[in-house]
Amino acid sequence: SPQDDDQGQNSGSVYVYRLDASFGWILQDKLVHSSGAAGDRFGTSVALDPTGDYLVVGSPSDDVLGNGSGSVVVFGRTQNGWIELSTEQPNGGTSGDAFGSSVAFGDNFFVVGAPGRDTAGADAGAAFAFQQVLGAWVQEAELTARDATGGENLGFSIAASGGSCVVGAVFDGHYGVSSGAAYEYQRTGGGWVFMAKLAPADGDSTDGFGYAVSMQDETVLVGSEQDDDNGENAGAAYLYRAPDFPVPYCFCDAVYAPCGNTDQLAGCKTFTGKGGLLTGCGVPSVAADQMTITLTQVPSNQFGIMFMGRTQANLPFGNGRLCVGQNASNPVYRYPPISTGSSGSFTYGPGLTTYASTHFLPSGHFVAGDVWHFQAWFRDPLGPCGNSFNLSNGLQVTLQP
Repeated sequence: SPQDDDQGQNSGSVYVYRLDASFGWILQDKLVHSSGAAGDRFGTSVALDPTGDYLVVGSPSDDVLGNGSGSVVVFGRTQNGWIELSTEQPNGGTSGDAFGSSVAFGDNFFVVGAPGRDTAGADAGAAFAFQQVLGAWVQEAELTARDATGGENLGFSIAASGGSCVVGAVFDGHYGVSSGAAYEYQRTGGGWVFMAKLAPADGDSTDGFGYAVSMQDETVLVGSEQDDDNGENAGAAYLYRAPDFPVPYCFCDAVYAPCGNTDQLAGCKTFTGKGGLLTGCGVPSVAADQMTITLTQVPSNQFGIMFMGRTQANLPFGNGRLCVGQNASNPVYRYPPISTGSSGSFTYGPGLTTYASTHFLPSGHFVAGDVWHFQAWFRDPLGPCGNSFNLSNGLQVTLQP
C-alpha cells in the first residue's frame, strides 16, 4: 500500500495475510519501515522467498542516498509474526535510482530493479542481485543490458525462478521508440551471466513490452501493455520458454568487431545489419539426446556449419570472431553443412549425441560433465568487412547424464 499515510503522506505500508483452513485469508500483520517517512512509497513492490521465511519490500522514493535513491527492507518470519531485519541499498546508490521499483526472490537470492540507474547511461536502469552471507544480505552483482542506451529503464519489472531472473526494460528501442524488451540472466558459480534478450518479432514502437514479467522454471511471461493487435493500447502478453543450459559468450563488442560491425547481443553484423545469433533449447542430457542448437539472424539461402571444441578462442576471422579454440589434444569437430533457407536460420538436433558418437573420434563423443563450446560459420556475401563469411556468437554447454 505505497500511498498509506501512517508515517506521513505516501509513506507506505504492507499488509500480510495468512490462509486459515477454517476462516480463509486472515490479516496477520501490517508492516511499515522503522525509519519510514513521507513520500517513501514503501510497498511499491513486494516479494516472498520460496520458503516463505523472508519478505522484501521496495521503497523506491526513499531518500536515504539522495532524492529518490530508493531502498528495500527485508523482513523475517517468526512464530509471533514478522520482524524487520535490514534495509538494503545498492553500492554507489544515488539520487534518482528508484531502487526498489521492482523486486523478486529466487533460490537464496533476491533481485531489485533500479530503472533510474545511470551506470550504463542516463536512466538506462539496472537490477541488483543480493545473496545471504552469514545471515546478512550482500550485493553480489549489478546487472545491466549489454546493448544499453539511456532511457531504457531496465528494472522496471523483475521476475525470478530457481537461479535465473528476467528484467523488463519497458522503454527499450529494439523495434522503435519504447517498443520494450526483457533480459534474462542466470546465476552461476562464477557470478551472473547474460543469457538472452527477449523482444517479440512483431514488436512496434510504444508497445511497452516488458511492462510486467513473470517466470516459473523455464517459462517466461512478458506483458506488452500498449500492444495494438486488438485495438489501440489493447495490450498483449507473450509466453517464452527460456532454456537455462547454454551460456552464450563471445558477443561482438566494439573492441573486437573486425570493421566496426558491432552487435552486442550476437556475432558480428552481416551485410543484412544483424549478427548471427546462436541459441540452445532442450535439456543437454547425453542419454535423452533432445538438445537442439539454432542459428538465426543470418543471410538467407546460404550454407553454414556448426562446429564444437573444448576450449574457447577470441580471434578475428572473416567478418566476425572465432570463439572456439583447438590444439593437438583438443581438435574442433564439425557437423554437416546445412542451408539457412528462406528464413535465414538453421537448427541442428535433436540427435547431436548420436551424431557425435557415430561420426567423430572418441575424443569428440558426449560424456556427462564435459563442457563443449559451439559456434556457427556461415556464408556472408557482400559482408561489411570485405570477406564472404561470418560467425555467430559462441555457446558453452555443460552436458548432463
